[in-house]
Amino acid sequence: FQTDLSPKEIYARLHEAVRLALERENAVCAYGQEPVGAEAYAPQQNGAASACFIRPVENDLLAAGKKILGGAIRRFGKTALYQGSLQYGSARENPAFRRAVKNAAQEALSVRFCPAVLDGRRLARARKLADEQYRSDRWNLKF
Repeated sequence: FQTDLSPKEIYARLHEAVRLALERENAVCAYGQEPVGAEAYAPQQNGAASACFIRPVENDLLAAGKKILGGAIRRFGKTALYQGSLQYGSARENPAFRRAVKNAAQEALSVRFCPAVLDGRRLARARKLADEQYRSDRWNLKF
């Protein structure tokens, strides 16, 4: 999506909107309040890949003291990519939770998600990219 927001602002807005949406579905959440330094967000710490779900950071969502929503943001100019993981019970399979998260993200980030159909040529290109890059040891073991 296109935005002028900083990654920190995106993270805070999105997670607040998801927290409110989950509360409307009777999922009780709290924030990770512990501010951390920029090194905590780096993809590598002490020579090993960081395990982002081990320790909550500021604006992560928690339930029963455990991290249930965290994510990563990558910026390319005004374009931002957010990749997150909701780890709350059956949230991924629950249509109400899926709808809540989708609507929260659309509202918080002023975007609209719409289904896209990939034609055979684009789907083949995506599969080739996945096979050649994203499934390669070069990509997956780079940290």
